[in-house]
Amino acid sequence: MKPLGRWKDKPIGSVMIIYARKDYKVFEDVLEPRLKSEGIPYFLDVEQIKPGDEWLKKLENAYETSSCGIPILTPNSVKSPWVWFEIGVLHGKGKTILPFLYLVNLSEREKSKFINSLPEFITRFQYSTNPDEIIESAKEHIFIKKFTRLRISLELENVNEVVAQNLSFGCIIVRFGSFEIIRNEPFNTCLLYTSPSPRDLSTSR
Repeated sequence: MKPLGRWKDKPIGSVMIIYARKDYKVFEDVLEPRLKSEGIPYFLDVEQIKPGDEWLKKLENAYETSSCGIPILTPNSVKSPWVWFEIGVLHGKGKTILPFLYLVNLSEREKSKFINSLPEFITRFQYSTNPDEIIESAKEHIFIKKFTRLRISLELENVNEVVAQNLSFGCIIVRFGSFEIIRNEPFNTCLLYTSPSPRDLSTSR
């Protein structure tokens, strides 16, 4: 059988970073390297809003195009009305909230007191103090598996089915007649094959 293409990760949207200016170093030192390493697009106001930009329009666009938001919650940020405003806007637009609690300089007692003092609104969302967990969750909302490098030049009714086999997790079956997809999750790297082989099938790079 002839392989036709391969599944790839493609970003959809971006992550909106919600923070207090006093906590910029937390983003720079802890989250930014991880976001860049994973190729995750993000919106950070001090980087994306330039002199002369209409900052409100930039923010409104970020609220619309973000797939999720990461609020950096610290003793500084919880005092900022703007932080809570942005969390509320994203949540109101149906975006996923991934609270990142950065409490490295607090004692266990202080951490417990801080967590217990958080508004009920934010405690609805599962938080994490582990930046790697936050990034992994963000990846689930930012990336989709997209089939690329496939171009079919034939009469579709001559193809009974197309099978994409995932060696680790199973397979999907695409029936061109109804375009029905049966799939097992999660997808990793998949090769797509035809059965029976069509007369004219080509692969584009």
